[in-house]
Amino acid sequence: MFFSGTSDARGFNQWKDVERNVKKGSKAVYILAPTTLKSALCKCGHRFNHWDIKTAEEKTVYCPKCKAELDTSTIKTFIAGFRGVPVFRKEDTGGKPLEYEKIEVPPLPLLDVAHKWGIDVKGIAFQGGFMGYYQPSKSVIALASPEEKTFFHELAHASQNKLGMLRQEKQNKLNEVTAELSALVLAEIVGRENPNAGATYDYIKTYIGTDKKEEIGKYLIKVLSDVEKIVNNIITATKTEPITERMEEPVLAEV
Repeated sequence: MFFSGTSDARGFNQWKDVERNVKKGSKAVYILAPTTLKSALCKCGHRFNHWDIKTAEEKTVYCPKCKAELDTSTIKTFIAGFRGVPVFRKEDTGGKPLEYEKIEVPPLPLLDVAHKWGIDVKGIAFQGGFMGYYQPSKSVIALASPEEKTFFHELAHASQNKLGMLRQEKQNKLNEVTAELSALVLAEIVGRENPNAGATYDYIKTYIGTDKKEEIGKYLIKVLSDVEKIVNNIITATKTEPITERMEEPVLAEV
């Protein structure tokens, strides 16, 4: 769904259930859904298949080997595979507002920078795996957390993008390390006494791929000049006009 530029996609009738309609001309995107089947095991070892069990819903089914009646307590459901299911993005529907669309973004520090750059900062419901994302193609920062540093991280990605420093590769190590370190610097600049430096260290350590402090330190020294450019661009942006967006795919901040 994120590759399709959305955080919410549902079937045609699911949208009708919440009083929204798919806009004319909208094209479906596809998600994977499991195909489930049922089986059951007889005492003699014979395995009843899915269609035997379907028949058992209407009449008694007997084992072809020992003639015992199918014991429904032995029925188990299993995943037999996956299928593509067409769904429509929330952005391609209209109608009654959704509950999570009412989520308000708090008055975050540096929010004016995002607005000056023409970026829409919106709240979204937490859906697991990440706390926020920046999507350059739509000039959007979406936040599933009111935590300031999550916003600073995504604002740092926006700054990277405006400077032409944002790598096209999704979850790129250099993108993420510099954005997270920049977020910590921004938190210090705006005077936050507890910007959660421990979480920043764990995040950076995960992307660098080592627990060795010496190697982590060397990598951070290597990216300090990038961090300086990113942070200076944000601070300077409080006095300057916006410049053009460059990248097309969303950049996610993982939990």
